[in-house]
Amino acid sequence: MRYDKLFEPGRKIGSLELKNRFIMGAMGVGFAELGGTPTDRTVAYYEARAKGGYGLIITEVSRVQEDEFCTPFEPSLADDRHIPAWKKVTDAVHAAGGKIFPQLHQPGRQYTKAILGHQVSAPSPLACPIFDEVPHELATEEVWQNIHLFGNAAVRAKEAGFDGVEIHAGHGYLVQQFLSQFTNRRFDEFGGSLENRARFACEIVRDIKKRCGADYPVIIKLSAEEKVPGGMTISDTKIFAKYFEKAGYDAVEATICTYASLDWMSAPEDVPMGFNARNAEEIRQGLSILVIAIDRINTPEIAEDILETGKADFVSISRQTLAEPEFPNKVREGNVSEIAPCINCLQSCMGYMTDPQHLQACPNIPGIDGTHVVLANDVIEGKVTVGRNNLIAGAGLVGLETADFLRERGGRTSTLIDMIETVDFGVLGVGTHLKARLASNDTTYILGATIESFGEHGVTYRQQGTERTAEGFDNIIIAMVATVQSA
Repeated sequence: MRYDKLFEPGRKIGSLELKNRFIMGAMGVGFAELGGTPTDRTVAYYEARAKGGYGLIITEVSRVQEDEFCTPFEPSLADDRHIPAWKKVTDAVHAAGGKIFPQLHQPGRQYTKAILGHQVSAPSPLACPIFDEVPHELATEEVWQNIHLFGNAAVRAKEAGFDGVEIHAGHGYLVQQFLSQFTNRRFDEFGGSLENRARFACEIVRDIKKRCGADYPVIIKLSAEEKVPGGMTISDTKIFAKYFEKAGYDAVEATICTYASLDWMSAPEDVPMGFNARNAEEIRQGLSILVIAIDRINTPEIAEDILETGKADFVSISRQTLAEPEFPNKVREGNVSEIAPCINCLQSCMGYMTDPQHLQACPNIPGIDGTHVVLANDVIEGKVTVGRNNLIAGAGLVGLETADFLRERGGRTSTLIDMIETVDFGVLGVGTHLKARLASNDTTYILGATIESFGEHGVTYRQQGTERTAEGFDNIIIAMVATVQSA
C-alpha cells in the first residue's frame, strides 16, 4: 500500500508548514520535576519522536498556573524559571527536524484538594464524579484572570522556542467545563448560550494572538462528544468550532470525552481503530481552518485512509508513539512490518498518573534472591548490560522485543516465562493470550518475521510454575507490569 497523503506537507497551520501529516498527540508522561521544570528525560523523550519523523510534536499537558495541575509531575509554563529547560526541549526537536507546541492546560474541577492543597475551581459549583469535591465557582474577574494565565504561558512558550501552542479544551478540563452545560450553569457573559459558553476559549486565543502576534499558530483540542447525559454533542461542537475559527484559532483537534466518561479517553482494544475520525469529518465540513483527527490511529493504513477520504487534514498519534517512536520513518522506508504495535493495554500510558517512573516488574517469581533483576526497557535502551543466559519474565510484546534485541546481538540465550501454556515461535500468534491481543488490534502481521526466527536463535519458552525458575540464569529481565516479590 502507498502512503502518499501521509508524507505530503499539507496546508499550513496558521503560518507554520509541516513536513508531513504526522502529529504526535499530547499524552502525559510525567517526566518533569515536581515543581514543573522539564528534565533531561523530557528532552530525550521528545527528541526521539522528532528523530522518528513526526512533523509536529505536541507536548503533554503543561500547567499555566503553578498550583493547578492534574498530576504532580505535570510540566509548567506558569513561570519564567521554566523557560531555559523548555529551550533545551525545543532546540533538540528543531535539531531533529521537527516542530513543537506545548499543550496549555487548566484542570478546573478535575483534581483534588488532597494533592493541590486548596479547593478546586470551576465555572459552577458542580463536583466532578471522579473526585466528588464541590469546586469554588470562579467569579467573573477570576475568569478573566484565567484567560490571561493562558496568554502569559503562550508568551513564555514563544520565548522558549515553541512554534505555536495548543489549548486543551477537551477531556473535561477547565476550558471544556465552560463549553458544556454539564458543567456550566453560569448567568454572566460566560454562561447560558452557546456563544457565551464559547467566550472563555475565544478570549484565550484573542489574548494569545494580541501578545504573541497574529501569525503565531494556535490549535484548540476539543472534545467532539462528552458521552454523558446532558453533555456536549457533535451538534454543539460543530457550532463551537465556527466560533473558534472566527476568534482566531488555526486548527481544531477533535478528541472525545470528559472524566465522567473516562473510558473513552484512552479507548481500549475492543474499540475500532480510528473510531473518532467521523467526528473530525463532521467538524471539518463547516470550517475553512484545519482539522486534526485523533484517537486509536494505530496503523499507517488507518491514518492514510483518514486523509485520503477527507475526514481530516492531519492525523494525531499518541499512545502508538510510546510503542514505536520511529513510526513515521518506518512507514516512509517501507518497513511497516517492523513497527512495534500499541496493543491498547492501558498499563504504562495510564499508569504514569500514579507512577511517573513507569516501573515494570513481575510478581511471584520464586528464587530471585541473588540473581540480578533488571527492567526490559533498560536493557533495550542500553542502560544496563546483561549476561549470556537470561530469564525474561513476560512473553508479551515487551518480552518478545527484549528477546529479539538480545538475539540480534548474538551470543546470548533467552528463556521466556509466562502464565500461558505455550508460545509457538513458528506460527504467527504467540500462545492464546498474545494471539488474541494482536488479533483484536488488527496487527497480527507485526513481529511475524521476528517470531518465526526465535526458535533458531536460542530463545525458548516455559510456563511459569512453582519451581525455582530463576536458578541458573545470569539475569532476570522484567517485561510485565506488576511488583517484584522475593521468594
